Amino acid sequence: MNDTRDRIISELTIADITERMLQFAMCSELVDASDFPESYNEGISDALTEMRRDMDTLTERQFISKYEEASLEKGDELISLDEDDERVEYIQGYCSTVDEVLHMIDPTRLYDEMRMMQDGMIPNDGIDEDFIDRIFEN
Repeated sequence: MNDTRDRIISELTIADITERMLQFAMCSELVDASDFPESYNEGISDALTEMRRDMDTLTERQFISKYEEASLEKGDELISLDEDDERVEYIQGYCSTVDEVLHMIDPTRLYDEMRMMQDGMIPNDGIDEDFIDRIFEN
């Protein structure tokens, strides 16, 4: 049996990477449950499972559009929940995973989001304003 880690790195795909992320998320003995509640891990797992399924059928543009929309919808739901609602952790796990994968596909998203935070178009979610300003000084 050949280990896939012996292949040329240029052959590694986003599908391979997200599959590894999913396997890691499902391997509970590697993650301390006190650091990551079960519902948070379920959000990660669900996001990766959905994304992996769509990678075989959607174009890059369709994929990004679908998951940007899904993340926005979950964010809207998050706003309506009480802080102690267990769904909060699930949504945070889901959305952070979607963002992580979308940033891998298109790293400019992070720059664009930070610019929008700096311009007050989206909330900064606790990110240090001075840090954002320093990025855009140049």
